[in-house]
Amino acid sequence: FEQKIKYIVAYSQLDNIMSLIIHDKQKANYFIQKPDLLIIDNIGEEFGRNDNKFSQRTLDNIIRQRDNDKKPVILCSKYNISDIGIEYSKEVKEFIEYTNDIVEISGENHRIIEQPEF
Repeated sequence: FEQKIKYIVAYSQLDNIMSLIIHDKQKANYFIQKPDLLIIDNIGEEFGRNDNKFSQRTLDNIIRQRDNDKKPVILCSKYNISDIGIEYSKEVKEFIEYTNDIVEISGENHRIIEQPEF
């Protein structure tokens, strides 16, 4: 029998991760640390963004922890890297630039659902 390699991949919106950190820190740490690949979507769209800089610190901690653990993270956002620097911090922007390959994908927003006209 051929041995198969299995990977753990986790996907979540930053909002959900922040909520998990508030309500169950142990489960949040497991969710952030365990997966071989972590995908975080909707960066910049979280509820109460940057109230007390919580989302800024949360994102910064996640990407630094994943980097220290040598585990990849994919960040998805409607913002480009310059906007991340404005919306979060210069430090978050620079850390992403210096430790990651940035792939910008542009095009139409397929999430927008057009309402029929009556």
